[in-house]
Amino acid sequence: MSSSDEANPLLGSTRPTNYSNNVNENRNQFSFRYWLSVLYNVSVHIALSALTAFVTYICFYKGTVLFSWHPTLMLIGFLVLMTEAMLTFNLINLPTRELGYRSRVLVHWILQAVSTCAITASFIIIMLNKNRLGKNHFTSNHGIVGLTTIILTGLSVVLGVLSKFSYQFRHYLRPLNMKMIHSALAVCCYTLAMTTISLGLLSPWFLENVSYRWIYSLIAVVVYIAQYTLLKPLFTLGKKVWLKIRSEMRS
Repeated sequence: MSSSDEANPLLGSTRPTNYSNNVNENRNQFSFRYWLSVLYNVSVHIALSALTAFVTYICFYKGTVLFSWHPTLMLIGFLVLMTEAMLTFNLINLPTRELGYRSRVLVHWILQAVSTCAITASFIIIMLNKNRLGKNHFTSNHGIVGLTTIILTGLSVVLGVLSKFSYQFRHYLRPLNMKMIHSALAVCCYTLAMTTISLGLLSPWFLENVSYRWIYSLIAVVVYIAQYTLLKPLFTLGKKVWLKIRSEMRS
């Protein structure tokens, strides 16, 4: 394997030799199952857009304050950009279905980079706002889980960079193992991010602006998006881990 063999950051494996064949096969299967998958993907993107637009409206409809940018940027960073980055390698994903493998890798990296910038800006904003109001930091479940998520996200970004250049570090850790660790951490970070968003929707500030009925509906939308996004990475990662265990047991 050469360093030019890009690794799938989410699936924990190098580029499959039949990747192009799989893409063409998925495009040509105009069956009920195919169109159902397409409809599923479209519904997730609609839910993603609607949720982001609604929460952004709630943050700014009474006026713009420093805090307004915290949930907005966190939502854009974690929910929108990170979700799209993880869906990049889904062959049915409409925004990227026409792209080749290397283009998907590039798009994944760009989305993750912009996502990291948005998350960092949001974190700085909430720190400044808490200091301005003289409030303590990380006292709520939302704050504690959010801090944990940000720390693990930073670690995941570092591992993602190392995974891209895993061939150069092959003497210290096998490339496949490094990519699998990155994939597992990415899934963990995304799960925590969706948990943080859900806890944020239950925060006192949000409860002052939205009724419980709306909040529970929004959390249901978050769960709907998350389960679709995590389904393929979890299945593929589990398969890779199982094959690795079987291979080691036979050796």
